[in-house]
Amino acid sequence: VIDLVDKGTKRYVSFELMRGRSLADVVKEGVPLPRAVHIARQIAEALGAVHAASIVHRDVKPANVFLVDQDGDSDFVKLLDIAADGSEGKKVPPGAVVGSPLYMAPELLKQQGGDHRTDIYAFGVLLCELLTGRRPFDGDMNDVVKDHLLTAPPRASSLALERGIPEPLDLLVNEC
Repeated sequence: VIDLVDKGTKRYVSFELMRGRSLADVVKEGVPLPRAVHIARQIAEALGAVHAASIVHRDVKPANVFLVDQDGDSDFVKLLDIAADGSEGKKVPPGAVVGSPLYMAPELLKQQGGDHRTDIYAFGVLLCELLTGRRPFDGDMNDVVKDHLLTAPPRASSLALERGIPEPLDLLVNEC
């Protein structure tokens, strides 16, 4: 958000015009490990800043990460679609699903509300996909939801043995 303008009964929001690519598009092409770590570090820092402001993103996924060329970095991360309502700890209304089930923490799937930890869970799913090209759970939406609720996620390294994911990074994904 660049500017918020309140003109009596009308409100306007001005956004930055960004030229770049969605991380969702980049992940489809495969991301070399050093580049994946560079991008992931920035996403983690952005989420840390959001959480420090007592805001929960609620929809962390590759489509909400945009990569732009800034300050000589062609993979400069912009985190999009932030629920900037100071909503940490608020319960999701019954029947409402806020976020993307493919990346959603079990608490949100059970409609128990969420806090910064649900963003961290979603970041772990995103990180797994960034490192391996696959989410920990995939397939039919009902099966994915059931897996998020009932199954421990597989280690990222087991989803892409050929990638040679270092153990500390593999453990980090699982800790999310």
